[in-house]
Amino acid sequence: MPGHHSAAQAGRSAADARAGRLVVTHVGPGTTPAEAVALAAAEYSGDIAHADPGLWFEAGAGAGVDVGARAGGGTGA
Repeated sequence: MPGHHSAAQAGRSAADARAGRLVVTHVGPGTTPAEAVALAAAEYSGDIAHADPGLWFEAGAGAGVDVGARAGGGTGA
């Protein structure tokens, strides 16, 4: 797939990967951030945000992300 994913494709990829969160960025011309989030949400039921300036997320054991299980090949459940 050349170039960037569309918002809908990003949503499908997040759903397929069972991601805990999707952050939509690089929204194409003619699509607002709100529209991009809605397009992604049609494919993915998890937490979705648009990467607005100044937005940040924590990752790691203290943020409810079990990094050890993912990196160490845990159960994958």
